[in-house]
Amino acid sequence: MMRSRRSFLAAGAAAAGAALAVAPQVARAAPAPAAPTPVRLIGFLSAGSLPYWIAGDQGFFARENLAVSLTQTPGSIYQYQHLSGGDFDVATSAIDNIIAYDEGQGEAVLPYPADFAAFLGGDSGFLTLWGRPEIKTIADLKGKTLAVDALTTGYAFVLYRMLEIKAQLSRSDYALDGVGGTNKRLDALLASSGHAAALLSPPFDQTARAAGMTFLGTATDVIGPYQASCLVARRAWLARNRDTAVRMARAVIAATAWMYDPANHDAAVAVLMQHTNQKADTAAPLFAAMTSDPKNGFSPTCALDLAGMRTVLELRSTYGVPKKLLTDPLRYYAADIDRRARLTPKA
Repeated sequence: MMRSRRSFLAAGAAAAGAALAVAPQVARAAPAPAAPTPVRLIGFLSAGSLPYWIAGDQGFFARENLAVSLTQTPGSIYQYQHLSGGDFDVATSAIDNIIAYDEGQGEAVLPYPADFAAFLGGDSGFLTLWGRPEIKTIADLKGKTLAVDALTTGYAFVLYRMLEIKAQLSRSDYALDGVGGTNKRLDALLASSGHAAALLSPPFDQTARAAGMTFLGTATDVIGPYQASCLVARRAWLARNRDTAVRMARAVIAATAWMYDPANHDAAVAVLMQHTNQKADTAAPLFAAMTSDPKNGFSPTCALDLAGMRTVLELRSTYGVPKKLLTDPLRYYAADIDRRARLTPKA
């Protein structure tokens, strides 16, 4: 007798179910992990890069699935020309540079219109003024040539104000020579090439001291709070890579917190030694100096120093050309990225 269509389908379903019950389970392959996001970072050769060295060496960038390459810049002009041109994604730089270029007061012509923004704070610059051995006081700098990174951006205005406050020297009382980053300013100072003084940061200030240069003062002791280094990118890049920027900021925040944990003191000093060729007897005091006083050191939380930003804006309003009154400390800051980096969970 012929089986009905209904009974045939029912039997087929039962057989299939039985086959599935006895068939070996085939494991699904786990999805391949996403490749790390490459980030091209450009910064200055100085101990102020310590949080970034730690983020790389201790795996904080890797934990955020980032592959960060750090290139040393010879100076801020090169840095901003190549950041503008897209040769680099992110920079560690003085926030004054951002303001200068965004406001049309920058020193160099850029490949594209300036559209820079900071998205994480950093430090006060660790700036100290050093003179040749024959220079005994700031007043002795009258009529001399001073080495700076660039003439109208970065820390040049800090130098203007220090000389004005400490020795009543106006801009016409001395000459400036834009030689580049801190290492180049130290070279100019040591070379007996006519450069009488320069603002330096660690570890180059230690070399100046050992060479018999004259310490002439700490910038923040003279001018007050100062927001110096920060993470900066083009706004166009931030708009396209917001998640990458958040992850990078989060990694640096975590690396800085790790650096301030007493349990990691020796490991942090070891990173500093590795990247600056310091010996233990100089690296440990240098680390202590850079982490003991947020007024002249790292921000333990990488927060933007609003009081320090007001100092930057006041100096730029006073000395910048063309002259502009600048008052909004958050105009140049992508605060939403900072906020997301602190709120979103770790990777």
